Amino acid sequence: MLWILIAFIVYSENNQMDMKINTALKFNNLQSCEVYVKEYKSILEQGLRRSFPEMKELSLRCVSGEDAKKFHEKLLKKRLTK
Repeated sequence: MLWILIAFIVYSENNQMDMKINTALKFNNLQSCEVYVKEYKSILEQGLRRSFPEMKELSLRCVSGEDAKKFHEKLLKKRLTK
């Protein structure tokens, strides 16, 4: 199974959540993804804060490719119904 690193971001100006998928990083198992996040968490967070300075909350998660697709579809559906 393929594992992907996802950043869940909440923006300060509107409290909306967004999901950023790091397409450059793919892992063969959950453990290798989690080890990567633990080792590089501060660098990953700094990069995201530079790219999205209006961010007020950030959560990094390792999820399966299938779950990433479900999260993305759910987020899109939520935006379309507002």
